[in-house]
Amino acid sequence: MAERSLDQLPLRELFTTAERLSRELADHLDKGVMPKISDFERLVRASHDAARRDEVSDATVRGQAAKILSADEFAGTLCRQLSDYLQAIDTAVTKTLERT
Repeated sequence: MAERSLDQLPLRELFTTAERLSRELADHLDKGVMPKISDFERLVRASHDAARRDEVSDATVRGQAAKILSADEFAGTLCRQLSDYLQAIDTAVTKTLERT
């Protein structure tokens, strides 16, 4: 089944999807991105400690950075989708108000 463009969706569906996307983005940032950043921060701090420097390899730091970048990519995708829905809501509401 072909997806309808956003300007063809009813306002109710636009709001419902925008709400779902905002919850998904908040959840992803809270449970996906922030823990990865905290883990990365601990790795970097450990690499600055002379006693623990050998415990943290460059590959480990690069791997953790790659995880953050991947999570950021997904967050960016969610942000773009949410922005598209919010713009469609704004357009639909503006059209509705102009007709009245």
